[in-house]
Amino acid sequence: MFKKRIFTALVLSLFVAATLIVCWPLVEPVYARTIAVVTDNLGNFTGPQTGAAQNDNVKGSLDLMHGKILPSANATCWYVDSGISGQTAGDSWSTAVATIEAAVALASAEDWILVAPGHNEAMEAADEIDLDKAGLVLLGFGNGAKKPTLDYDNANGELVIGADSVTVQNIRFRVS
Repeated sequence: MFKKRIFTALVLSLFVAATLIVCWPLVEPVYARTIAVVTDNLGNFTGPQTGAAQNDNVKGSLDLMHGKILPSANATCWYVDSGISGQTAGDSWSTAVATIEAAVALASAEDWILVAPGHNEAMEAADEIDLDKAGLVLLGFGNGAKKPTLDYDNANGELVIGADSVTVQNIRFRVS
């Protein structure tokens, strides 16, 4: 039971760490080392399977996590923060653009758009945001009151998903 709790805590820590380093150019080999690090620190796993079969299951789970929370090697990350004004580069938190649509305009297929905690955007017009790049990932950071929020202040406001395989995660949609 103790090893399971440590493993769960380690996996959660890996998830948080991976999310924080989501655009680090060397993330591809991260999961390859993870199995060795976990085994070195915790020893053999206990569970329904043992030995190589269990290690394969753990590696498979980490591979799945890696594919879900880390961008491909060719992806670019774009940053959005309504608390920063006058920036147009969008390629770091310090040069974040003010709107999600501005980041979409900079993005290419399979890029990631990272939205800062506390970001707030008014949705007032049709196609206010059009996620029209295939494989685009829109990922909000923060929780509770700090979760990025799209405020629908007008009945015409819309977020349109205009391409295949678009992911929207951790964004609050609020009708006022």
